[in-house]
Amino acid sequence: MTLLHNIRADPKERALYEAYCKQLSIEQTIKDDMAELRAEAEGERARAEQAEAALVAERARAEAALVAERARAEALRAKLRALGFDPDALG
Repeated sequence: MTLLHNIRADPKERALYEAYCKQLSIEQTIKDDMAELRAEAEGERARAEQAEAALVAERARAEAALVAERARAEALRAKLRALGFDPDALG
């Protein structure tokens, strides 16, 4: 209680206390802003990782489709050869 009385009674003490409170408020604002920025950065990183994983999966699907298409083309060429046609001469 004496401290509060001194703060009320002495303008210098009041100014120091108000400056201290303002400093605490600024520090808390900085901490809150930093936490928000960290959370945003983490979210961005997670989204980037998900996008990269999606691209890797899409590439794997495309490569698998290409392999399947090449196998199908080769099977068709083999059928043509079996029928007595040269597939390279047809094109």
